[in-house]
Amino acid sequence: MRRRKWRNQRKSQKSQNELEEESEELEELKELEKKLEEELEKELKELEEEELEEEAKLKK
Repeated sequence: MRRRKWRNQRKSQKSQNELEEESEELEELKELEKKLEEELEKELKELEEEELEEEAKLKK
C-alpha cells in the first residue's frame, strides 16, 4: 500500500514538473512570437516608406 502511494506521488510530481516545463516553454514561445511580430511590423513600415519615396520620385 505504501509503495503504491509513493509511486503515485512520484508520478504526480513528474507530471507537475512536465507541466511546469511546458508552461515555461510556452512563455518563451510567446515572447519570441511577440519579438518576431515587432520585427515584421518594423520591416513593413520601412518597406512602405521606401515605396512612398519611390512613388514620389516617379511623380517628379
